[in-house]
Amino acid sequence: MERRLLICMVVMFLGLLSAALAFGAEFKRIKLSEIDCFASGKCTYPRTPAFALGLTAFLVLMIAHVIINAAAGCNCRDKLCSLPIAVCAIFSWLMSACASVYLIGGSVANDRHTMDVLYYEVVEPLLFAKGAIVGLVSVIAGVVYYLTISSIKHMNQMVTPVNADNHGNIAMAQPQVPAQMAQP
Repeated sequence: MERRLLICMVVMFLGLLSAALAFGAEFKRIKLSEIDCFASGKCTYPRTPAFALGLTAFLVLMIAHVIINAAAGCNCRDKLCSLPIAVCAIFSWLMSACASVYLIGGSVANDRHTMDVLYYEVVEPLLFAKGAIVGLVSVIAGVVYYLTISSIKHMNQMVTPVNADNHGNIAMAQPQVPAQMAQP
């Protein structure tokens, strides 16, 4: 129980940290008003910490998913894995992939700091925020998957098979007959 609690706490902390970093990147992203355009048609983009924040949010989210998937193990072909459990795991992976696209896409788009010819494009508003929310959903789905699969494993370890000690009532050796007491 302590191991499960520790894993869940670490993964949720990493998920919240990833979301906080992504929201920080959202606030620090390049805005259209910050782009300086000159008469020659060239524009300069300021340097912002949004690139580093978005990339760090992505890395922290991936670490959280590696931890949760390593702790849960691969159970998709196991008898323990029912359809709802598999759906929860796959949903977690898909949401993680979507969050990765949002975070990496926003980070790469914010890394533009050179002079370009008539390039006015900036990162879509709320792109990092979408990555943060989808990342949190993926971490929560991963924790639900982990808790479900680990509780099923725990319950199966506690159950002992019936007649395990006497091999299903089949005699395996010489009969054990109690010795008769000799009468004097």
